[in-house]
Amino acid sequence: LPISSLASDFDGKLSLVLGMAVVAKAVSGPSVSVRDEAFATCELPPPVANSALNWTESHCLGKTWSDLPCPVPCDVGFLPEGSGHKCGVDGLWQDSPRCASIWSVGEWSDCQGVADDCGPGGMQYREVTCPQGAGGCHSMSKPTQEQSCRATTGCNWVSSSWSSCSSVCGAGQKLRSVACSSSMEEDCAGAGARPETSESCTDFSDCHWEIDAWTPCSSTCGTGTQTRNVTCQAWTASHCPSPAPELVQLCFNTSGCTWQTSSWSECSNICGDGVALRDVWCASGNDADCDASQRPSSSNPCRSTSGCAWVKGSWSGCSTGCGHGTKSRSVTCPSGEAADCPGVAPATVEECHDTSACEWSPQPWGPCDNSCGDGTRSRSITCSSGEGDADCAQAGLRPAEAETCRSTVGCAWLLGNWSDCSVDCGAGIRSRTVTCPSGDRADCSEDEPASTMACRSSLTCSWSTSAWSQCSNDCGDGEMVRTVLCSGGMDSDCTEEMPAASKPCQETAGCGWTLGTWSACNASCGAGFQSRSAACDSGNVNDCPTPGPAVLQHCYETSGCDWVIGAWSDCSSSCGSGSRERSVACASGRDADCPGDRPISSEACYDTTACAWQTGAWGTCTASCGEGLRARRVWCPSGTDADCAGLDDAPLKTVPCYSTSSCVWHTGSWSECSSDCGDGLQSRSVTCSSGRAPDCKDTQPESSKPCFSTSLCSWQTSPWSPCNASCGSGWQVREVECPSGRAQDCPGVGPATGQSCHSLDGCHWITGEWGECSSSCEPGTRVRAVICSGDSESDCAQVARPADRKICNSQASGCTWHVGDWDNCTAKCGGIGTRARTVQCPSQHGDAGCPAEKPSAVEACVGYGACSWQTSAWSACDATCGTGERIRQVSCTGATEAECTGSKPAAQEECYDTSGCMWWTGQWSSCDTTCGTGVQTRSLVCGDGENCDMSTAPPSTRECFSNKFCTWAIGKWGDCSSECGAGVQERSVQCPSGSDSDCGAVPRPMDRKECHGLSNCNWKVSSWSACSQTCGQGTQHRSVVCPSGRDEDCGEQIRPGSTQKCTENIGCSWRSSEWSKCSSACGNGNRSRVVSCPGTVPEDCAGSKPTEIEPCVGSDG
Repeated sequence: LPISSLASDFDGKLSLVLGMAVVAKAVSGPSVSVRDEAFATCELPPPVANSALNWTESHCLGKTWSDLPCPVPCDVGFLPEGSGHKCGVDGLWQDSPRCASIWSVGEWSDCQGVADDCGPGGMQYREVTCPQGAGGCHSMSKPTQEQSCRATTGCNWVSSSWSSCSSVCGAGQKLRSVACSSSMEEDCAGAGARPETSESCTDFSDCHWEIDAWTPCSSTCGTGTQTRNVTCQAWTASHCPSPAPELVQLCFNTSGCTWQTSSWSECSNICGDGVALRDVWCASGNDADCDASQRPSSSNPCRSTSGCAWVKGSWSGCSTGCGHGTKSRSVTCPSGEAADCPGVAPATVEECHDTSACEWSPQPWGPCDNSCGDGTRSRSITCSSGEGDADCAQAGLRPAEAETCRSTVGCAWLLGNWSDCSVDCGAGIRSRTVTCPSGDRADCSEDEPASTMACRSSLTCSWSTSAWSQCSNDCGDGEMVRTVLCSGGMDSDCTEEMPAASKPCQETAGCGWTLGTWSACNASCGAGFQSRSAACDSGNVNDCPTPGPAVLQHCYETSGCDWVIGAWSDCSSSCGSGSRERSVACASGRDADCPGDRPISSEACYDTTACAWQTGAWGTCTASCGEGLRARRVWCPSGTDADCAGLDDAPLKTVPCYSTSSCVWHTGSWSECSSDCGDGLQSRSVTCSSGRAPDCKDTQPESSKPCFSTSLCSWQTSPWSPCNASCGSGWQVREVECPSGRAQDCPGVGPATGQSCHSLDGCHWITGEWGECSSSCEPGTRVRAVICSGDSESDCAQVARPADRKICNSQASGCTWHVGDWDNCTAKCGGIGTRARTVQCPSQHGDAGCPAEKPSAVEACVGYGACSWQTSAWSACDATCGTGERIRQVSCTGATEAECTGSKPAAQEECYDTSGCMWWTGQWSSCDTTCGTGVQTRSLVCGDGENCDMSTAPPSTRECFSNKFCTWAIGKWGDCSSECGAGVQERSVQCPSGSDSDCGAVPRPMDRKECHGLSNCNWKVSSWSACSQTCGQGTQHRSVVCPSGRDEDCGEQIRPGSTQKCTENIGCSWRSSEWSKCSSACGNGNRSRVVSCPGTVPEDCAGSKPTEIEPCVGSDG
């Protein structure tokens, strides 16, 4: 027969495959022998039965069997792959698995064989199985079970150390390098956000002062000031070296200095040679600042005799104050020349006798007869005149020749032996006696030796231990703990090795198997399996009883078994090998489970006309936070990609994706506080692990927070204010503050806010009114007060001092005697007495300035009137402390006492005087406290027992201070600041004196120590997460932590589980396959589909189960 186009097409394709010339015959269908020969040569499975119409279009190379189900009839003449089956009477292969099963492919394993699980060179593996057993899937289409891979699970970001801060005074940046531990940064995508390579920093290690030049001196002649600006590079002066450079300094300038002069004074002497003076000064106040060669004269010689007169000095005291001697006076002419003064010079010497200076002359006291304590000493007493004790009558009572005494020169401390330590284990005290032989501790001049001293003893110290706690885990590895304490209170007191406070333990008594529920049988008709989960509580199966419980068991169900017969379909595949079939099967897979004989169910076919690329559902994104890939399966339904190659380009197998499901915030470390003293800010980097902030759904952690630091607090001072006095001593102030605003943050007591100052700027001379002339009858002088407005005349040295005296009455002719009126006569009642008057010479030279004949100042007179008694003033009381006697002169104004009427006044009387009473004081007592401020007392005794003036009494008490017996006062330890975890315990430790240095002989006990609270340690659990499956069995998770950060602190309680199984049906819905073709090509028939629920039981799917079989009407035939 002529070769048709179909035969020709097949002829060419087959010849190409076989490598030989092949002639194809166009017949109604290729015979079995032709197909045998062709496929035997290809070494490929045969096409399914009844595919003769498509035979000439078949491509035998690379073909697989068609879609499920496809039993191969015996008349095809080929056994299924694997062979070993017999042909049955029904024309089918007995016990043959269904052909065209798709290989079952497991998930790829983690990348293996890469060091540190990071980098290339690894392998991934997966399980590839045929669901129908050996021979049920074609080996040529078996997917690969291994592939090369790149490991990233162990990849981490590797950061170098931070560089130094880019600024050494202020804010800057520090840098570091960041790289992935593999050679590709994308390998670290799962290691979180890439660490920051820079961060802000502050450094003040090299701040210095910026200093301007000094301004010119404020004065052109004398002392002035210079100023300059001084600023710190940093924003606060505390970061620059202390003390700060001076802002103001004194300066001295002489460029504008000139000599200043006053007017000439009168001649300095009105009798003889003299000098006229004037003041000459340099404007600066210091003559050295003016040109000495240009200095004007400050004096001019002059001479005058107009005021010459003998000048008689006052009589000197008697040449001896105790006995006979002479007294003298000076008699001079002011000019130095006797001829210049009138008359003969007056006498200059005369005899005298005086006892006013006579006094008792005591010899030095002899030594005290006791060298340590109270005793007696003596001395000899004479009158200084050497003429007897009478000359010393006016010198008072003869001094005592003996008195009590007290000596401490031989006093030394007497020390007893030290006692044993007051305790045998821990801190105690040793003591001894310390006494002074005199009985008064103050007499022993050296510092009093201590009578107590701190001591520690370890004689009986030992370790005490509590019982071991239970193992912290009753299933698996754990730890047992106990308390270990030294009886002395300090571990160093116990010399033996400290027993262990913890040891590892392992416990399996509480281990058991956690079993899941049996799943439903995976077949409703026939053999199947049921499974359940089994896990050991410890995570190690060796810790649980063996053998473990079974996790898989067989099941068999026939209740739903029946023949399922469908209508003949079109070719089951419109792309590739298939079959025209109807469904005939027992639901259990075993015909014996269904009634009757099994109907014929299929015939072969093959077609490529409807081949089109098929795609599976997209997988999950490879990244849970950020950019990743989603993959899907893309295949040609025929099993050979070439059948779909002529169509459009194959669909993409991977596409980019973006996920934010596990995006979390990453925070950097907090920076140092931006302020070294006071309020500031701390900052840190806050980034989303995806690199984009909107991807992180949780509240963004704070990137800054307030902080407070006192690490570099130091007192800041403003410049001193001007002196508040323009001349002399004054006061100036400045502001002193701690930059933090709180004085307690700066060290010690702050600098002074005020200080005394001395200013000369406003100093000037103040002059008073001129006084009267020193003489009204001859040349004299007038004086006035001239004072400086400052503290002393040196403050006005820079200003010329005005004259304080000047000559007056320079034209006067001479002085005459001034005579006063006579007094009353001293005599009465006709007696002879005297009367007196004043006679004075107004001359500044005394009587020598008036005529030599001086008028009489006293004359005799006769008294008039009645005679009367006259009395002198009372003498001083002859006792200065207590009762004594005083006397006076009593006389009658007449010639005899008989002429006076009335009683004669008493010439002596008793008197009482306390002016000489003296207070006697006892020794000060010891301080009434041995540590801190106390009081000392002493006795006070009045010399006469009662007549001393209390206002003049010396103090009987005084404040004292002692630290000889100061020991630390220690309070009890407070509770731990944390009820669960690390905390702090505190107690009061004080020196009773108020100053810790007074207790310095013994180290200050700790007032703060670390502690670990366990009183309220309970497991903290979060809420359960959503079930990992929305339909069926899944897992829920929650966090379980001990608040202290150490699980063993909560070990006495059973640790709640962190995972649990869950079942969810919220996402369950019925799934239906496509309807099969109608079982009848013409007329009434049925069509079927598979309906299943993906949950654990059908009840998980809401609503009624969709129908699996429905009637249909065929129209194809």
